[in-house]
Amino acid sequence: MELTGKTVLITGASMGIGEALAEAFAEAGAHLVLAARNEGRLGEVANRVGRHGGKVLAVAADVTREDDVQKLLTVGTHLTGRVDVLINNAGVGMNGAVADLDIDALRQCLELNVVAPVRLIQAFLPVMAAAGGGSIVQVSSVLGKVSVPYTAGYNASKYALNAISDALRLEAAAKGITVISVYPGSTESNFRANSLGAPGAPKVRLYRMTSDTVARRVVTAVKRGERDVFVTRKDALLCWAATRFPRLADRILRTAYRSK
Repeated sequence: MELTGKTVLITGASMGIGEALAEAFAEAGAHLVLAARNEGRLGEVANRVGRHGGKVLAVAADVTREDDVQKLLTVGTHLTGRVDVLINNAGVGMNGAVADLDIDALRQCLELNVVAPVRLIQAFLPVMAAAGGGSIVQVSSVLGKVSVPYTAGYNASKYALNAISDALRLEAAAKGITVISVYPGSTESNFRANSLGAPGAPKVRLYRMTSDTVARRVVTAVKRGERDVFVTRKDALLCWAATRFPRLADRILRTAYRSK
């Protein structure tokens, strides 16, 4: 897909990967609809990426609320009459052993990471189909491919998101809509600080990529119409190895991850 003049809607756009996505798609010549709950921070991002010359709208929205999703639909399609790319990026982490998971926090994690993307897909799919097609980008995680200790709630949400994406890809193909699943590994951001559940993240040494690296890879994937996107070869190798050698992966992950 040529991105110049296309309209891209990005959720969770006020920080981290979402902020980097806004910058990368603006550089590629796209018009942007940016959504997040933090209105002040979102406005700063919108002002900065607007220097690239495209149209930019910042919409304060909580994507777990149906009325806010409908507001995004109304405002987003008003910008250029269509939305060509929907990026479901908003999400939250969750820490804690399975035996200790807070059920209310688990529901909150699933609501934002799984139910909210479905709400947005249901809202925008008819608009995209009527316009002749588009792309839906689901920002998942390597942890939606390989489950690790002490983040079971988050792992579960991303596994569920992947299942939804795989089914949607088959259902939407006839409408000219591609579905792209993105699996970032450990990324430098404040994502962990905002996680639900037990305070802190499991102790582990991991290479961390930048949010900009993830964003640039997503732009390339949308242009090419890719299906499954690993940001680094290390991430792809980890997922492959965990599938081929599960017992070995169990031993490594058991040793590598420690609770705080």
